[in-house]
Amino acid sequence: MNFLLLKSGGDYIEDMYKKGYLRFTHINKFRKYEKDKAKRNDRREGNLTNYQLKYIEILHPTTEKIILRGDIDMPDFNGQINNQETSKNLYICSLSIIEINQENPDEPQLVSLSSTIKQFGKRNILIYRMDIFYEELKRLQIEGLDIEGKKVEYYNHKTYDGDLSYFHKEIEYKYQKEYRLVIYSTEDLGETFDLSIPNFDSFSGLDINLKIKTV
Repeated sequence: MNFLLLKSGGDYIEDMYKKGYLRFTHINKFRKYEKDKAKRNDRREGNLTNYQLKYIEILHPTTEKIILRGDIDMPDFNGQINNQETSKNLYICSLSIIEINQENPDEPQLVSLSSTIKQFGKRNILIYRMDIFYEELKRLQIEGLDIEGKKVEYYNHKTYDGDLSYFHKEIEYKYQKEYRLVIYSTEDLGETFDLSIPNFDSFSGLDINLKIKTV
């Protein structure tokens, strides 16, 4: 299934479009703040591992070692061990995926989008020429920018057991249908970083009124 990309926000979206850039935010900012009404921000952002605790071992100098197994001694217990890389300067730009249902080639349909996305802001940039967008990103990579883009995979921290990447998020954020761009920087560029992208208006439009059902 093909897709378009949507960047929603406040009035700064117009400046972003007219000057031809996307705003990236340091990963630590997402970890720092509490969730807002649109459920943004996540203290688990950037977790690289999520291992389920199988047992708890208690050591005490006056007693024998006690091992409590989660599945036997603590059936209601749920705990995880996480690892975050906090020393790297990672910058994230989040875009929302709008899938295109092409079962009928003559009448392609835009798949519904969560109404919560509207709380991100009333302005939007729609990236509708994905081929040109990818070409411009590839050109930036060739020029030396360490940037990567992927669809985000969602997981349940209470059940998932294993390694993660910077393209994983907790399942409660699945409504965002996020396509994520990540810049791996060798230096601290501040809390936000604006990436100029050539020919911005050749693959995008400003405040396009989408005929799409929200759920």
